[in-house]
Amino acid sequence: MDSRYEALLVETAQEQGEEAIPLKGEIQLEDGSQGRPLLCRTRSGLWLLALSDSGARLAIDLLAGPALRYEERRLGDRLRAADYSLDIPFGNGDKVKKAIALARLSRGRGLASAAFDWNGRFLDLEEELEKHWLNVNLRDEEVLLAWLPVHSEVSIDSPLIGELKARRCFMLSSERLALVAVAELGDVDYLELAPAALAIESRLGRDTVRCGDSEWQAGLKNEDLFAELSAATAMTAPDRLGRIATLNWIKPDKRGHNRSAARRLLAILVDRYDRPLDELMLRYADHLLLAGADAPEAALPSDELHSPLRRIAATDAGAELACWADDWQLSNAVMIELVEALLGFDELPALAAALPLHRLARDRRLQEEKDLLGQALTDILFARHLIAMDRHAEALPLLEERLQHLPDEKLADLLPAPTADLTTGAGGQSLRIAILDLLVTARGNPEVADAATVQTLAMLQPLLRARIEALRHCAAAELADRAARVLQLFDGVGPLAESEGQESSQGITALDAELLNNAVQHPASRKGAPLEQLTTWIGKARVPDHSAIRAHGERVSSRKHPSVMAIITDTVLGLSLPAVEAYISHGEKGIGLRAYEGDPPFMLIGAVHLDEESEYFMSSAELRFAIGHELAHLKFQHTRLTSQEVWDGVFDKSSSLLESVMMLAGPLSIAGKTIAGLSLFNKTAMLQRVGTAITSINIGDKAGKMAEWISISRDVQQSSRAARTKDTAPATDDIDTRPDDLLAACRVMQLTADRVGLLLCGDVAAAIRAIFLSNRGYCALLPVAERHGITTALNRHGDDGRLLNQDLAIRAAALISFYLSDDYVAARRALTTI
Repeated sequence: MDSRYEALLVETAQEQGEEAIPLKGEIQLEDGSQGRPLLCRTRSGLWLLALSDSGARLAIDLLAGPALRYEERRLGDRLRAADYSLDIPFGNGDKVKKAIALARLSRGRGLASAAFDWNGRFLDLEEELEKHWLNVNLRDEEVLLAWLPVHSEVSIDSPLIGELKARRCFMLSSERLALVAVAELGDVDYLELAPAALAIESRLGRDTVRCGDSEWQAGLKNEDLFAELSAATAMTAPDRLGRIATLNWIKPDKRGHNRSAARRLLAILVDRYDRPLDELMLRYADHLLLAGADAPEAALPSDELHSPLRRIAATDAGAELACWADDWQLSNAVMIELVEALLGFDELPALAAALPLHRLARDRRLQEEKDLLGQALTDILFARHLIAMDRHAEALPLLEERLQHLPDEKLADLLPAPTADLTTGAGGQSLRIAILDLLVTARGNPEVADAATVQTLAMLQPLLRARIEALRHCAAAELADRAARVLQLFDGVGPLAESEGQESSQGITALDAELLNNAVQHPASRKGAPLEQLTTWIGKARVPDHSAIRAHGERVSSRKHPSVMAIITDTVLGLSLPAVEAYISHGEKGIGLRAYEGDPPFMLIGAVHLDEESEYFMSSAELRFAIGHELAHLKFQHTRLTSQEVWDGVFDKSSSLLESVMMLAGPLSIAGKTIAGLSLFNKTAMLQRVGTAITSINIGDKAGKMAEWISISRDVQQSSRAARTKDTAPATDDIDTRPDDLLAACRVMQLTADRVGLLLCGDVAAAIRAIFLSNRGYCALLPVAERHGITTALNRHGDDGRLLNQDLAIRAAALISFYLSDDYVAARRALTTI
């Protein structure tokens, strides 16, 4: 703009020019001179200016003076004002129209001084005139939430040109609803609507939208948007702001505009209404927007969330918290982290506030999670929360249902982690233990615990003294007596002067096949159990020829060894075995007992076990266990695997699984084969990680260590999912001969034999002493067990943290567990007549 025109405009309008458009021709000024006309727009007006060389000036306020008219012509539009008729240069008509419209829209008010963010899911603002109208007409602190074109036009009678057509737009702000149409010359049609929910009628073509008495058709591109807005239009200002913020957040766009809009609305909510849920979401949104798209969504800034979560807990807003999380579509991981943060306060109000959110997260997780481990961890965690809130009636059916759908954990008893100390409750069937621990509380009452549940827990953790004491306290007389007998082992594994199993004259009857298979045999090798296929396959191996061993031993006879022969005869009868020859072995085979298949089958008994002066001497009950154990291997065809020397090697070297399986490879003829499919150990790896978490939680605490348990269980689930993603090898019908699986098979055979030995001797202390006495390495620990108790002898660790005698602990635990079971009672009664 020429400086002279600019000076005239400032002098007359008291404003700087925003835009100047030259018009065609010249106009006559007061002194008769000719001046070039210029159309100038300021922030709040529209002026016609003209200057001549003689110094004459013209300045007309076109919006305040005589009527302004705009004429559309084929060869160029014309502007009429006062006595002047001004032609618009060809091609500048739209530019002039826009200048007039902007001036008319802002007349007397000027444009808004603050820049407005026009981005958001519901803001379809491409027309500058519509933006200009909004900038001028939005009230103080009014927030625009939606601006959507509708499929209809409105006729506006413009004083400048006559009838005009303009598109209508639906406007939603924090304060009002309206239908607005802004025409090209700044004429406006405005219809304010009463707050009400939008009614959407789906039709072929375009949906019809109704609000009160008003009706319009949605655009083809925004039908879904009107449906999303339907509830917000009836809400109060804070709820409306929150709803639109939510919809912007859960429907992000690639450029991030929607989430930025959500963040802006949250900031307004926090500033004006001070609601803790809005503050919580604002801090979470700031964290995610700052961290970037690649940041893990669940990595919440716990310190920043502390204040709003405290306020939520204090105001008992747990139900609102769950609804809020559902509305904002927070992921399960985020919801669990919020639950964890609330429980971290270790207070009952926070525990109560977290429960509805925890329920929502649990229900969603169970819909998504197909793995039994993940499902179990999810339900255990939620049940703990319910019980901590004394909601036992709700927790009970949940726990009982989950107990029926656990992953098979039997192998966890056979293959605990190398550092798992069974005497402290580590290892074993962690998920089942966790559920049963909760069921003790849910089923019982503070005075009387549920005896059946306590019995099962004692069987699952038989080397944990507290479990046995709890069982003795609540069990019926006969089971309580057995629990008391086990408790004596914790004080010292000493021999008895007289035991229930030492009578040589006891009556014996044969155990039937069903009882042997379904009660005596270890559960992990029964029909349908994980190791059934592997143990069956081992039973088909070629029988080694050990007949030459007979020549190196002294044969046991009824005349010279009546008590030994009586035990062998009873065992043969009880197991329905053919006649078994027995020999007393000396020298390097002088310790231990060994059974061999053959025609007839035979066994070796180490001479030292019959020598009353030897430290390895076995009492009648101890010998009954040892002989029963060895002849059980014959009954179940375990001896086909390999000779006893290799068995000893497997368990002496159990810390080195590779060495163990190489010892077995020769007799089984499996060296060099690649047989895949069962992957048994992989199935226990994740379960082993759960044990530490479970044993660290005190059910008696209200909030307890639940936040810690959430963290551990979440890590386990994530690791489990990662492991499943990596392990994609197809399953086959072949046997997996990985070292850990073979070791599990060896153990389950040995534990089955131990169960038979215990049935025959009837005394758990004698059975455990026999295990110590039949092995040179174990025998050295017997004085410790006798003086200080069984757990002291079993919980010794090496420098690397591994248990030095974990295999012995596994055998002792399994033996005590069987002794406390109903299966033991049923089989013992069927076997003996006394």
